[in-house]
Amino acid sequence: MTLSSGSLVSQGEETPDEYARPRPTEKYWEDYEDWKTHHPSAIDSFDTFREAAKGKLLTVFLDYDGTISDIVRNPDEAYMTDEMRTAVSRVASLYPTAIISGRSREKVYDFVQLPQLYYAGSHGLDIVGPKTQHETDHVELHQPAPWAPAVMDAVYRECKRAGAGHTGRERGAQQVLRQRALPQLRAQVVGRGEGRGGPASRG
Repeated sequence: MTLSSGSLVSQGEETPDEYARPRPTEKYWEDYEDWKTHHPSAIDSFDTFREAAKGKLLTVFLDYDGTISDIVRNPDEAYMTDEMRTAVSRVASLYPTAIISGRSREKVYDFVQLPQLYYAGSHGLDIVGPKTQHETDHVELHQPAPWAPAVMDAVYRECKRAGAGHTGRERGAQQVLRQRALPQLRAQVVGRGEGRGGPASRG
């Protein structure tokens, strides 16, 4: 279950039909092979991508968990290897490179430790640019929800008090709960989060 500040609708607001339910994507492919023609792999079609990229500025976007680090049982132990850090640093020396994650931006930087990258944490609610020689911190580029961390801190505390059947971890502008409790507890936790006055979404 994810309690996030990314929802468009707060408690008590009317929900337009076009926002209430996701719209199904019209199928435009016949089978997996046809789907790959619309979404080609850069590895399988490297020469084609190289030709298309000539004379253009490329930007590299990387996820953290499962991309430059392994998926592990304890998310606080999802360390990247020194070899991977060297590889990402090499890429960043050639192209603007960004790490995008649902984790808090600070947590991702603690793992990566490469000041020359762009970092987008909390699914884009906290975006910063590279550090420069004359700055001690990253340059803030996009902070659309400065109120979210305080709201979600309150949600986190409520979730911790809701019972011992779940554990959670803080993720900046959102909270992630690894739910192992009864459905009634799940509803209780979501209700408390929405009651704090901040928007909430379920995942």
